[in-house]
Parts: sequence; structure tokens; C-alpha cells
Amino acid sequence: TVPEFSAVCLYFARELQSDFLGGQGRVTFRNYWSGGAAIFATRRGLDDRLTRGGPMAMSPRGFDLNGWGNTDERKRLWLSFNAGVSDNAAGGWGRSLGLTFNIKPSDHLTLSTGPDWNRSYGYAQYVRSVDDPTATTTYGGRYVFGGIDQWQLTLTTRANVIFTPHASLQVFMQPLLATGDYSGFKELARPRTYDFTRYGVDAGSLSFDPITHLYTADPDGDGVAQPFVFRDPDFNFKSLRLNAVFRWEMKPGSNFYAVWTRQQQDLRYPGDFEPGRDTRALFGAPGDDIVLFKVSYWLGR
Repeated sequence: TVPEFSAVCLYFARELQSDFLGGQGRVTFRNYWSGGAAIFATRRGLDDRLTRGGPMAMSPRGFDLNGWGNTDERKRLWLSFNAGVSDNAAGGWGRSLGLTFNIKPSDHLTLSTGPDWNRSYGYAQYVRSVDDPTATTTYGGRYVFGGIDQWQLTLTTRANVIFTPHASLQVFMQPLLATGDYSGFKELARPRTYDFTRYGVDAGSLSFDPITHLYTADPDGDGVAQPFVFRDPDFNFKSLRLNAVFRWEMKPGSNFYAVWTRQQQDLRYPGDFEPGRDTRALFGAPGDDIVLFKVSYWLGR
């Protein structure tokens, strides 16, 4: 077993920006299985990035817990897996699971593939800022946030083929499904806090036009502040990346490379996560193919 502990505090102008206290441990068993776990906790501190250049806000305290493990890596088939949990005092949370199958059917071929799943909720995801001289509390600007419910699923696959000591092929493929559903739009109430004013609940009003996909927020109802609009930030991003690289060493110091890259993506069904439908949409989406060749030749005597 190998335990480790760490603590970090970051200050600027004598004010706490962020800190964490954590520890992790690893263990290897006699059957060559291994595993480990790590936990990190953060205190409440100032956040100079939440408003993207606006006034400082406060970051809530939270924690992260992660665990991982591997079966015997000497085998033709071995597994690696991981899991994670995170929570914070504002109601944000995250969950993740991953499993990878590592296969070595021969000395010339290695394969690895497996899914990674992530699910999370963030209470205050930045949406946009609006100049408004009536927003004196936040220095003439309104900083708009929303709660975001996210799903992400990937299947990273790698293959390495050794044809001869001088020729090889590496292939990388990663389909990605990522969806974000926004709700609970609000603005930062006061600098140096994690307090928010919810439109249509704490003050003002909020309406949505399903035709234009635009929200209209009135910060103070019948007050002097002007309404403003912002586009629905929901997304459903489906992406496929594929890279294949063939390398041939013609002679020591001289190499030939052939590279194929394919990228395709689809953005339909924003805010709605459905793995089966989204997978079909991804593989049916149009893509771009790029083929490159490179030769490097060593000029010697």
C-alpha cells in the first residue's frame, strides 16, 4: 500500500482563493490486481472566474471521491475500471463510471475499448453578461447563470498493430454523446457571494419563445431595468473522431507516414439525452475526411 496526503491553500491579496485537503492510497495484491482511492475536500473560497471577468463570486465547499482498479495486466485480457462521486454545498453533484477492456491476442496486436459515463448537475453555469447601469450592486452588469443537467457518454477505442519491426498501424476512435439541459435562470445577487436572484421567482419575470428559442428576462418587472434576451443554451453534441496512422521505416532515420482523419458531428435534439437515438444520429451524420502523407528521408553517405 502507498498512502499519500496533501494540502494546498492559494491566496491573493491575503484573501483565500481556493484550497483543498486530500489523500489517496494505492495497493497491489499478490495476484497482481491493483486498486486505489482518493478523496479531496475544498473549503468555501473566492472565485475570480465564475463571472468571466466580472466581480468576484464565492465558490461553495465540496468534496470529490474517486476509486479505480486493474486486474492482472500480464493476462491476454485485463480490465481497468473507475468510479467517482462529487458534491458541493450549493446542490451541485457529479457521478462517473468507466470500464476498459484491454486485449492482447498476440504480440503484434493490442486493443483497448470501453465506455465512460458521466452525469452531473451544476447550480450556476455561466450563460452571459448584460450591461445595465441600474445594476449598481454588481457594478453596472448583470451576470446570468442557469442550472445545468449534463449527461456524457464516450467509447474510447485504441488499436496498435505491429506488422514488422519497421511497419506499424495505430488507430484511435472516440464517439462522444454530450447533452446539457439548462433551467432555473438567475443572476448574481451580490459580489463575493454565491447568492443569486432567480428570474420569475425572486424578482422580475422570465418567458420563452419556442419558435425562436429565445428567453426574455425582465430583471425587476415594472422597474427601470430594461428586459434583455438570450438564446436557449441547451445543447446535444454528438461527435466522432477517428485517426489512423501507418508508419513504415524504410531505413534507419527514414520514414513514410500515411494518416487518415475523420470527424463528424450532429447537434440535433438539444437538451434531450437518448443514447440509442443519439448514436444513430451520430453515425449517420455527414463527416469530413482528411488524408495526409509524409516522407522523411535521411541523406547520408
